[in-house]
Amino acid sequence: MKKIGLLCLVVVAALGLLGVGYARWSGDLHMQGQIQTGDVEVCITSIASDDQGIDIGKTKDVGQTTVQVDPLDCSHAIVTVTNAYPCYENYIHFTMLVGGTVPVRLQDVTIINPNPCIEVLGWDSWGEQRHPGERSDNTMWFHVLQCADQNTTYSFEVEFLYVQYNEFDPTIGP
Repeated sequence: MKKIGLLCLVVVAALGLLGVGYARWSGDLHMQGQIQTGDVEVCITSIASDDQGIDIGKTKDVGQTTVQVDPLDCSHAIVTVTNAYPCYENYIHFTMLVGGTVPVRLQDVTIINPNPCIEVLGWDSWGEQRHPGERSDNTMWFHVLQCADQNTTYSFEVEFLYVQYNEFDPTIGP
């Protein structure tokens, strides 16, 4: 009889401890906190064309390239090519400033309003990580193809897509 009584006592004690544990486990926990997210911001701070006189690789000054930062979006550049001819080429140099709070990497470059008679290539800093406050220099090269029309002004925009450093995908890009 003592064994049965002891067993009943152990079962009652175990059930009591189980109830206390459950009550402590299922209680409410209240926490307060604040989360501040970062931002990605990259702007063109300087832009220049190599067209400073004699056309690259030629002996005459015929074609002309002008460049400017888009006044509505500092991550866009506007390139205008006038008096160009087949095989006219030029280099454009961009300096970008990382103004956000998160490190970034150049993911892609998009040519807006592309023309099939102008070939655009070259990005020096694709995939390189830049930190807030750092500058990134890029060089773009373009070449006018045989299909270019006479007396035509060509214009296109260049858009730089920078992403948060840990979202960079090496399978996407120029």
